[in-house]
Amino acid sequence: MVSHLGERLLPGRELRPLGGRLPEITEKAMVGGVAMLIAQRVDLGRHAELPALGPEAIQFTLTPYLGTAEARRVALIE
Repeated sequence: MVSHLGERLLPGRELRPLGGRLPEITEKAMVGGVAMLIAQRVDLGRHAELPALGPEAIQFTLTPYLGTAEARRVALIE
């Protein structure tokens, strides 16, 4: 699952505003981090918190590709 979803993030490398190389594990780390946040909430019975994680998870995932400001804008975090 992590590899499959990580592959979906690969096109984001072309969007990097300053170019540069990202570590090879970036995509797996982003997907793994979000999966861990979700699993933790589910394991603790805190399912109701899952929708609130959306904007921060989106920003976290997009920041390596778009930069912080643009990732925040896309995630609608103000």
